[in-house]
Amino acid sequence: MEHSRRDFLKYVMAFTASAGIAIDPLRVLAAASSAQEYLVVGSFTKAVRANLTQQTVKQLEIGFLAHSLLRHPKYPHRYLAMEKWGPNAAMVDFETDEVRKIPSGNKYSFYGHGRYVPEKNAFYVARVSVETGKGYLVAYDPETYEVKESIHVCMGGLHECRRMPDNTYAVTNSGIKADDYGDPRKGHRVEPSALTFVDIVGGGKVVKQLPIEDDQQIIGHFEVTKHGQIIALTSPSRQFLGQDMRTASRHNSGYVYFSPDGKQPLKIMDWGHRLQTQIKGEILSVALNEDHTQAAVTNPLAGNVVLIDMEKQSVIRSLDAPFRGIVWDPVSKGYIGSAEKLVWIAPDFSKMTKLPIENKAGYSSSHSILETV
Repeated sequence: MEHSRRDFLKYVMAFTASAGIAIDPLRVLAAASSAQEYLVVGSFTKAVRANLTQQTVKQLEIGFLAHSLLRHPKYPHRYLAMEKWGPNAAMVDFETDEVRKIPSGNKYSFYGHGRYVPEKNAFYVARVSVETGKGYLVAYDPETYEVKESIHVCMGGLHECRRMPDNTYAVTNSGIKADDYGDPRKGHRVEPSALTFVDIVGGGKVVKQLPIEDDQQIIGHFEVTKHGQIIALTSPSRQFLGQDMRTASRHNSGYVYFSPDGKQPLKIMDWGHRLQTQIKGEILSVALNEDHTQAAVTNPLAGNVVLIDMEKQSVIRSLDAPFRGIVWDPVSKGYIGSAEKLVWIAPDFSKMTKLPIENKAGYSSSHSILETV
């Protein structure tokens, strides 16, 4: 029976771990295959691609901080970079060094996330009208970058978007309309914060919502497992509602919400009093492990990263680390956290190893993605 090189490496990783032998994750990455593995992230006004296989970094000036990036479905070295709360987006090609700006229009602001919908052959990007405050998913042609369609989703700001097991698309809805789009962090509530489900392929209708019951929280980001479970991360809304964040309050920290099947209501996951009181501000990024039984979430303001058991809905372990972005690496079988440095984290959070891939500006954006080319 023939085995792939990756299968062999899985065996080596398992054997060395059981024998207590130290593993260099970058050596594993370099040996895994002829393919190159890249971590892509924004850093100040640049788009950065770190080659984990060759341990090199390439960056391109784009003129804004990319909150998140999406890989082009046809061109593997090309990415859509999106600003949060601003007029900027760009298509960035790390092979040709081309940067093509994508205008939002004078009356709209980009809101940081999007998703490629293959049935529509379009990037659907979160945008908000600066006149009405309404949130839209706007379809951009991946070749011409012209607007193909605009779907009104909610009355307030919207943010992260993911495809669901039933082929609808869920998008986070803050429920808050900005008072001044020069500073969209201040506003007033117009509806509960929720996950809003949109049938993009079937006509663009909003089919349901999963709201949270706490008006002092905003759902910013989420992930859905292959089993249909939803883990949603929140940020305290006091800062968006103009309230004083310096006063002691349970609403100064975000929470993790959970739905076991994407149909039942979102409920706060109990982390215990000690850990929850350590959380400060937004719980920002989430990464699922290979079999979707665990999730790692970042809380950069408090400098925590937490490993969660998705079946038991409980905390396995927390580490002191100020990561913003986090991804699961299927080659080295661990997580990679990004902030000032890139750090490999063992799958059980038993240890961390700094990766020697230096970038003077760091890896400062909120979210990173991992791609193989």
